[in-house]
Amino acid sequence: TLQKIGELVLKLQKGPAGLIAEIKDAVFNILEAISQHGDLLLLNPRDILGSVFPVLSFSMVNSQSGDTRFLSAKMLCDMVLFYIPEVYGTAGSSGSEGFAERGGADELLQGQIRESILPSLPALLIDEDPIPLYSLKMMVAILEYEPGLTADVADLGLLPSFVSFL
Repeated sequence: TLQKIGELVLKLQKGPAGLIAEIKDAVFNILEAISQHGDLLLLNPRDILGSVFPVLSFSMVNSQSGDTRFLSAKMLCDMVLFYIPEVYGTAGSSGSEGFAERGGADELLQGQIRESILPSLPALLIDEDPIPLYSLKMMVAILEYEPGLTADVADLGLLPSFVSFL
């Protein structure tokens, strides 16, 4: 299950380097494939938002490997950019019917944004390229659909960082 994959990623932070790298590559390939297939993301939003999002958020900030931080930021960005229109809708339409009905996935996405993504932003914006760009891409999309989070972003002191990328 997706929850087990998430747990495996967290356990792979320590151990024999060669074995960990090989297993981590395989697991991240699976997660990357999932992140690029909307039908899979829509099929199990609670599992992905509840298990995979927190793991990717943790890995993109806490991993010692720049490659792992990059892949985690990229996959999380891809998933956020997919789920936001499903929850909030696009210009002139509402979110996907049934998405919100799948066990409160909309509240789970909003919770993950507040609990996992926003607190990670200060560290992500000073990380090596291209991680800050993925962070900015996520934040722009999030703030476009949820302008109420602007105050939270300002409270984190991130506005000067955003302006410095312009």
